[in-house]
Amino acid sequence: MLIMAHVFNFLIEKVKHHHFLPIRFNMQAKPAYTLEMKVGQLLVKRGFLDERQLEEALTVQRKLKEYKPLGEICKELGFISGRVLRDFLSRYQKQIFLGELINKMGIISDEQLDEVLQQQKKSGEKLGQILIKNGMITSSVLIDSLCVQLGIEKMHPRKEHVDRNLLDEANHSYFLKKRVIPLQLDKTKRVLTVVMEDPTDNEAIGDLQKMFNASVEPFIGPPGVTEFLLNEIFDVWFVSHSYRRA
Repeated sequence: MLIMAHVFNFLIEKVKHHHFLPIRFNMQAKPAYTLEMKVGQLLVKRGFLDERQLEEALTVQRKLKEYKPLGEICKELGFISGRVLRDFLSRYQKQIFLGELINKMGIISDEQLDEVLQQQKKSGEKLGQILIKNGMITSSVLIDSLCVQLGIEKMHPRKEHVDRNLLDEANHSYFLKKRVIPLQLDKTKRVLTVVMEDPTDNEAIGDLQKMFNASVEPFIGPPGVTEFLLNEIFDVWFVSHSYRRA
């Protein structure tokens, strides 16, 4: 026991000497900041934060009574901008797992998370759809969670939001199939704003980038709303064009 105590003290001194981030031990629970350290390490590795800023953000997070994602805290502290956070989360979404995030937010238990992960391995379905199918979350909760995961905002689009000329860039069936609506194109900055039901659809985002020669800034729309709005717009478009031909 005496030898073990000396070894432990030696390791603690080594940690202090090399200025590593402090390690906190909790013998009764799983590591509390797995998700945050994953995000934090990526932010540091990519040069968006330094280690001092990461530790400050983690300290702020530990003091909060309700869970708030590390990226949001970094944004509030002025360490990164909203645009940088959104681009970062979009690029690394596969490494920031939705299930782990929903679990950290207290929406599902550890047991429920393990259960749906096992189901996902067998079925190959998206985790969010499995959670909804099992009655663990609603579509509204899924949208809110995706907003946090991807650093984007939700929108309930209306016809006046849409630049209809943009819809002529592809067959109307494409937008209906992908449940995506191009809203506005900033021709100076080459940024296309869109609303889509599935902002994790990288294939659709890639298509839009090529189609409009612009980067894509997505909003997430409620299920069914994009399809309804597209049908409404296309019906009006078809009637107006038919009238002109007549």
